[in-house]
Amino acid sequence: MARVRLGINCKLYYNTGSYSTPTWTEITIVKDVEITAEMDEADNTTRAEGGAKASEPTLLGIEVSGMIRHDDEDAAFLVMDGAFWQRTAKEFLVHNGATSSENSRGIRSYMKIFNWSESQANDAVLHRAFVLKPTISPTAGETMIRRANVEGGTV
Repeated sequence: MARVRLGINCKLYYNTGSYSTPTWTEITIVKDVEITAEMDEADNTTRAEGGAKASEPTLLGIEVSGMIRHDDEDAAFLVMDGAFWQRTAKEFLVHNGATSSENSRGIRSYMKIFNWSESQANDAVLHRAFVLKPTISPTAGETMIRRANVEGGTV
């Protein structure tokens, strides 16, 4: 029987260690996190297709969006707030389970925050909407976007 995965059990982490020996710190005050992965496309149409368009995937675009509760005493909120205003990259792991959950999977990438919006409606608990997008790794030799699967107890 297939294992059902629930959104409430998914995880968003940031790395406080190095790339080769990461220390994943969970961001627990997030909600409604969404990974959008979309390929750009190139036209590969020739006369052989008989008048139908043919396409090939080219560049992969990744966005991670969600909401984080505004909490000036939460370390993860402060890290993300600082990263936005300083325009610095942080390494994130977006996963459909814990880093100790066998066969959980997600993406790992250095990302920058491109949206940091806050609705201050009268009936709202303050949350920041965020959008993370991959950026160039701050040091050479690290993969920009990596699929991250837990196998044998490690990511």
